[in-house]
Amino acid sequence: MTLAFKIYLGAALFGVLSYFLPPAPRDLSGFMLRSQDMPVLILSTLLLGWMLRRPPRISAPDFSGHERVVSILCALAALAIGYVGARTAALSFPLSMDEFMAVFDAGILGGGHLAAPIDAAWRPYADALQPIFTIVTEGNRSWLSNYLPINAALIAALEALGDGRLAPPVLAAISLLALYAGARRLWPKRPDAALVAVILLFTSSQFLVTAMTPYAMTAHLALNLIWLVLFLRGTIPAHVAALAVGFAATGLHQIVFHPLYVAPFVLALWIDRRWATAALYTAGYAGIGLFWISYWGLLVPGVPVASGAGLEGLLVRAADMLRFDLEGVVLMLRNMTRLIAWLNPFALVLFVLALPSIRRWPRPLPELLGGVVLTIAVMFVLMPYQGHGWGYRYLHGLLGSVVLIAAYGWISLPRKEAVPMRGVFAICTISALVMLPLRMYQMHSFTKPYADAYAEIRNADADVVIVDPNEIWFGGDLVRNDPYLGNRPKVMVLNYLDEAEIADLCARFKVGHFGGENAESFGLRIVPEHPSPHIAALRSVLVAPGCSE
Repeated sequence: MTLAFKIYLGAALFGVLSYFLPPAPRDLSGFMLRSQDMPVLILSTLLLGWMLRRPPRISAPDFSGHERVVSILCALAALAIGYVGARTAALSFPLSMDEFMAVFDAGILGGGHLAAPIDAAWRPYADALQPIFTIVTEGNRSWLSNYLPINAALIAALEALGDGRLAPPVLAAISLLALYAGARRLWPKRPDAALVAVILLFTSSQFLVTAMTPYAMTAHLALNLIWLVLFLRGTIPAHVAALAVGFAATGLHQIVFHPLYVAPFVLALWIDRRWATAALYTAGYAGIGLFWISYWGLLVPGVPVASGAGLEGLLVRAADMLRFDLEGVVLMLRNMTRLIAWLNPFALVLFVLALPSIRRWPRPLPELLGGVVLTIAVMFVLMPYQGHGWGYRYLHGLLGSVVLIAAYGWISLPRKEAVPMRGVFAICTISALVMLPLRMYQMHSFTKPYADAYAEIRNADADVVIVDPNEIWFGGDLVRNDPYLGNRPKVMVLNYLDEAEIADLCARFKVGHFGGENAESFGLRIVPEHPSPHIAALRSVLVAPGCSE
């Protein structure tokens, strides 16, 4: 128990240290840790320290015989909280470009295309119209995001049924039900352990707040847990179904995440000499990987290799992302600290308590831990900076693994500690639920200035609005257009235009301008900049008499 608290205390101390080490002007991870997570870490540390030193003499409610009902209620509550939070805390506004591009692709799929055609009049401005995370085909004839399509397809399917904002909350509810089913299969004689896993996940702010967003991570969590349930069944039909789920999970948005979850399972099959099953999964995932690597080239003609499409493009992009430096270490420490701050505080305690008995862990807990470690290692090398995210989203698809290992820590509690730890668990769960409104308020406070600024741009009386993002914190994220360019005004980013193009736009259209002064009036952060001569020249044309208003 002391070890668990020391680890939590270490995370909190790193959060305190980050307060005195201000992040770089555009370092969102450091800013979020300092402004959002440090107070939660300090409060959670004090609470845990007090309770672990003097465990309260109360017991958690006894749900014996009702674990399934409680789990279903948690799933329904997650669905309701996620949907209401998407409208209230997240303001139905996809804050980051990762989120927006999921909605962008959902719009394309909803229109019956894999790539949206670009009207000939706007093709010269394609890069300025959607500069981030976009694949533009040859001749600027069509475009789509550079993410794989399954997450967008899920959003599009729910949109067709009534409201695409329902997709993440529905997937969150499915995650809890699949988690319960997997835990019951693991420990058929310990339904309490399954309920502990469900409650730990349900009361983690990262789980609920992420379910309010279009991020693909909630889908990753749901499909990973469904895959686990099928894998644990062990029958040939179940393994075939697991591969079908794996096909969808690999194609959610980035190809790397689900295979990292599955790889330790496949390795264990080979080590255990389960030759037929190992060969099935190895061949199956080789085919799945080949299909998704080739997806754009197979189904979307005219996609350039430079966009990252195909095996060559994937390798080039991975090589460009490789890094191993001190900054990456600091970023990953911040990421893990943020993860801890967004979980139920007792999750880490139980997770650490499970570690001393790791040699006696039943299958597939070692494989689940392997997926967590492998994902952290790969993210450290490829993507230590996550940018936007509530908690640490790159590990979100593995939260099921974390709470299942924590549930084993619950099972491993000595009898003399089990009763007082029920009280600790109860208080941590209550505190986590109390923290949720704070997390939703933080989400709302951070999102609202961007939502308001974009509403100003969207409602401008102009044919084109040119956004100058250079002194606006994440100002490029304000450049958003309907994939079929049905919106007025069209929104463009200054940096992807040249002086002649700006002059031509001003001659043919009513042009508006959104820059640092506009952004500051909405409460967006302004960052120091030293504009290049090129940017200064573009601005001079944009603000010249007779151009933008």
